[in-house]
Amino acid sequence: MNRRIMLVTTLAIVVTTAAFADFFADFSRGHIRSDFPIRAEGADTNPAYGGSLRLLNPNQSFLEGTFHLDNKPGRVVLTLKHLSSSNQGSQLDGQSPVTIIVNGYPVVRDLDPGSHGYVKDSLEISKYVQEGDNTIRIQFGNGSTHYWIKWLLIETD
Repeated sequence: MNRRIMLVTTLAIVVTTAAFADFFADFSRGHIRSDFPIRAEGADTNPAYGGSLRLLNPNQSFLEGTFHLDNKPGRVVLTLKHLSSSNQGSQLDGQSPVTIIVNGYPVVRDLDPGSHGYVKDSLEISKYVQEGDNTIRIQFGNGSTHYWIKWLLIETD
């Protein structure tokens, strides 16, 4: 009796959003996981709703990161997955506006996620980036609640 032993190997390919990003930062795991240097002031990690980084202090808290481009790409898009925490009964009912600054230039002022659940916002930042080092700053504005960010990605074409 001849016996054959067959080895079957399964190859699993997991594709995440990060696989297609040139630069990615994930704040959902209780610490900052990023492929470029990031610092945050006036912030904490938040395990609620799948995890996030919270900017806590209006007009003071910020998140800042620097990424490097070998060449100036044709198109650069910044995508954020974020929310405004709810504060029912307050005059503003939970607003968390942020200003996005790239290399010292404001891309958008007082961007509020407008939701108490995570939403994605994408911003064209091509005209603000340059060959070499680029700094993105998310500055918490005059909010009535905390600003939560789950992740951000920067994609180039």
